[in-house]
Amino acid sequence: MAELLSQTGWVILQLGLGAGLASIARWARIEIRTRHPASRIWCVNRSLPVHIIVSQDDGADTREFIVKVYAADYLAAVEARVLMTDTLRVRDVELVTSGEFGRGLLLKHNLVCVGGPVNNRITRLILERITIPVHFDGYTAVSDASGERYDAVVDPVTSKIVRDIGVVVLTRNPFAENSYVTLFMGARTFGVAACSRVLTTGSLRKMHTMLGVEYPRWAILDVDVVDDFVARVEVLESSTGRSTMATPLSGLTSRSG
Repeated sequence: MAELLSQTGWVILQLGLGAGLASIARWARIEIRTRHPASRIWCVNRSLPVHIIVSQDDGADTREFIVKVYAADYLAAVEARVLMTDTLRVRDVELVTSGEFGRGLLLKHNLVCVGGPVNNRITRLILERITIPVHFDGYTAVSDASGERYDAVVDPVTSKIVRDIGVVVLTRNPFAENSYVTLFMGARTFGVAACSRVLTTGSLRKMHTMLGVEYPRWAILDVDVVDDFVARVEVLESSTGRSTMATPLSGLTSRSG
């Protein structure tokens, strides 16, 4: 009987240790997820799906029966998806084009719209229902806060974009207060790519300082483009009134704007 009690006690101890270790592991996962700099910028209701909606290239030849997207926009969408699944541990993440995305109840989920209002109809729909001091006049980003108009710059010799403008917005979903919307917009496609970069790589803590904590959070980005690659990003204006010196993505430096 004593031996049986001893074995029973050992089993109970093992079960207790196992449960304790499982609880610690679960706590550690939650702690890492919530204390990671990305979690301070990205607000996601994890009980709802996340739909990453990338602009569809409506100018593509439809005779090919293939849905086409802009390369830089798609890269931005993939970067956002990797962060959602690998860093923030969001389980239900879908990547679709703006042409494929349905409306109705899906609009009440978490939304990440990749592409400006000219090419992404869901971005356009969201902008009609939120209040921010930035809007687009065609491909030109206009700051209602400063009155500045920001355009992409094309090299007259090479016909390549050498400077682009990005506008990133994070706010509550206008269709449902318990979910969130993130917008990656640009004068051209490199501005969109820059929006993703500043929210997925580089100094996320400093970017969090730029954006602040009150919704809506937004920033206008100045983007240097070298050989079709986002080389440098500067925050021109933001919801906190701060901007950055023109420094590489890995070292955003705050200064009052």
